Amino acid sequence: MKRFTLFFLMLLVFSINGFGKEKIFTRDYTYQASEDDSKNSARTQAVAQLRLTLLREIGAYMRSEQKTDNAGQNYAEKIEAITAGIVELKILDEQWNGATYYVKAEMTVDPDEVGKRIAEILDDNAKTKALEESRQRTVDAIAEADRLRKELEEQKSSATQQQKIYQQQTAETERLKKELEEQKNNADLQQAYQQQLAETERLRKELENQKNNAALQQQAYHQQIETLSAEEYLTKGNNALENKFYELAIEYYQKAVSINPNYAGAYNNMGLAYMDQNNYPQAISCYQKAISINPNDAEAYYTMGVAYYYENNYPQAISCYQKVINIRGLKADLFGNMVGLWALYEIGVSYHKQENYPQAIEYYQKAMSIDANYAIDDQKIGAALLNQKIQEVMTVDSSYSIIYNNMGKIFYNNKSTLAANYFNKAININPNLAEAYYYLGYIYTFKLICSTQMTINGKQTFDNNYTKAIGYLKKAVSLDPNYAKAYYNMGVAYYFLNNESQAVSCYQKAAQLGFEAAKEWLKKNGYSW
Repeated sequence: MKRFTLFFLMLLVFSINGFGKEKIFTRDYTYQASEDDSKNSARTQAVAQLRLTLLREIGAYMRSEQKTDNAGQNYAEKIEAITAGIVELKILDEQWNGATYYVKAEMTVDPDEVGKRIAEILDDNAKTKALEESRQRTVDAIAEADRLRKELEEQKSSATQQQKIYQQQTAETERLKKELEEQKNNADLQQAYQQQLAETERLRKELENQKNNAALQQQAYHQQIETLSAEEYLTKGNNALENKFYELAIEYYQKAVSINPNYAGAYNNMGLAYMDQNNYPQAISCYQKAISINPNDAEAYYTMGVAYYYENNYPQAISCYQKVINIRGLKADLFGNMVGLWALYEIGVSYHKQENYPQAIEYYQKAMSIDANYAIDDQKIGAALLNQKIQEVMTVDSSYSIIYNNMGKIFYNNKSTLAANYFNKAININPNLAEAYYYLGYIYTFKLICSTQMTINGKQTFDNNYTKAIGYLKKAVSLDPNYAKAYYNMGVAYYFLNNESQAVSCYQKAAQLGFEAAKEWLKKNGYSW
């Protein structure tokens, strides 16, 4: 998993049963169009309504098959939102007769696969939140479009009645005008005509206001339809992105922003699709567009920093990460995301890449010294929950082990004992970190022995160190069978223990994996590989 997906904390525990074969959900929907609907607007609303109906049905089915304590409405909506992003809507039939739009569609789910994907996304709070927001925008847009359509129909009906009244009054005004032309000196008739003229003008202005309001309502209605249409393309893009169809995802996101040029979320997701294609310049362009729309988009700054990092543009990466911290701070937000903390760590990584070790160490240590209780209290989540989450991160999230591992790599050449402490902390957090075991093996093979005197006790210390080194290196190659350097150093340790056969075996394995130093030793000593 790339770094830009690593800064989110796990909030929900989700477990599933084995369900069985694929299940197909099929439904149809008929949309009754108004006179303000076009074929496209009618289709957009019909598809949106049908999608929601199918998602609710699939969500209910998935929840019925789960073992979870989260059975409330909010959890149900989470499942519906996530399912929208991973299950494709397939249109089977659609018909338009000018008055109604009929659409029939299906969604096919493999319950096992969908259940696993749902669980993965639930672990990613930011993605869950984005999908929930997309679902809510769709629900709100449907409701608002329905409200505006009804109001528009009422306004037009009222305007039609007002038009009739105005026409009647206009006819009466004309009648009085003609009558007045025949009776120019009739003061009462003159007064009646003036009053009628004023009333007609009042009705004209009122009718004009009604028409203007109706036009504004009609504009607002079509804007809601465009919102629905953009959201439909975003959903399709999310679905394609989740299924690793990156070009298709980009195409859908581009359609979304062509409808709504200020759709920051679509630009962000398009950036992710470009990131997955390693097209970092295009990803950066997308994030810049998202930030121009929303200057406080911390996630856009974060992922743009990652893109710059992969382009080896470390100063720009650091600048982006600093923006994240300025916007979000170093505390968990209400969803448990600690993007600010991860930005702090990434600044350390970027300095490390530039070999600016003092700055790297400073930021690594800052990242490891966040005051958890303060962060939680400030977010009003509760100190106990924050403590629990920080413990989850420090004991479950293997990415924190990378902090300690990187610090160990800084010191292993000149401060071996300090480096060993960091590597041990790394493997305490992530027991599957092969590189940390390798460096511990390296330290015990080449570093700690240098200060040992050649006495009987010194010989014992040598042997103990080599034995420890072999243990660490064996662990490294068990985790990474292609770790050539680990095999080579294990051979060195066996050689110093006078176990030449084991040493040769390790050198041969390293040579087979392409390690040149092992090849040279074997060739020099008459061994093949």
